[in-house]
Amino acid sequence: MKDFAKYKVGYKRGDRIFTESDAGENMYIVHSGRVRIFRVIGGLQVDLALFEKGDFFGEMAMFEHRPRSACAEAVEETELLNIDPPTFADMIRANPEIAVRMMRKYSIRLREANRKIEELATLSHTLAGVEDIPAPRSLPTPPPPLSAAAPHATLVVEGSGRSYPILQAETQVGRMDHVTGLKPEVDLSAEDVSRHISRRHARITYREDRFYLSEEIGAMNGTFLNGEKISQQGVLYPLEDGDRITLCQLHMIFRVEPSATSTRA
Repeated sequence: MKDFAKYKVGYKRGDRIFTESDAGENMYIVHSGRVRIFRVIGGLQVDLALFEKGDFFGEMAMFEHRPRSACAEAVEETELLNIDPPTFADMIRANPEIAVRMMRKYSIRLREANRKIEELATLSHTLAGVEDIPAPRSLPTPPPPLSAAAPHATLVVEGSGRSYPILQAETQVGRMDHVTGLKPEVDLSAEDVSRHISRRHARITYREDRFYLSEEIGAMNGTFLNGEKISQQGVLYPLEDGDRITLCQLHMIFRVEPSATSTRA
């Protein structure tokens, strides 16, 4: 899908992309801008999701051949890729990784839907006067923190000079997902205003007394270690003090200092 210009469709702020119950079999990929998904209930607009660059929507109508289940509207000046079923099939055949990315996004959406259902159920029981309601369990368990003996590691962004500490044994690096409200341990949203870095782009792992870098499955636009592109997603690559990590076009230096505990030892 190298020649994607022919699929681009532009929308101005407030333009309606489709309305609930409209017929349609095409899906959309956000190339730039933002799109909100909402339903009209009792005369009120209820927001369901906010999609930005790299997100897709409208696929339910394409897969199920049913009318649109919600409305879509451009929040700002927006460009979308309008994908019909034959084009989508060609995309999957040419690049199976697209299917992996879609599955991961579905997983995130399902987890968020489960969380909202549990919150609504808890609220319903509370209003009914039921006591001892268990708290929602769908929020992900945070990764374990580094041990006191582990070295102090940071990512220093070239240009801005900002430092991002590595505090967990499994540290996810990427951008905040405004659809779900989830954000990685190292949130580079402030560094990547053009939103080229994937929300879950890379991971830094501390294992057996050393750090490793890996690219997350489904990440786009490349991960580089000392100028060499990481060719296999999910594979651990050893990290050393002073290594240069590049996510898309954002350059960072990996720094490691011995902990006070290990120094005294």
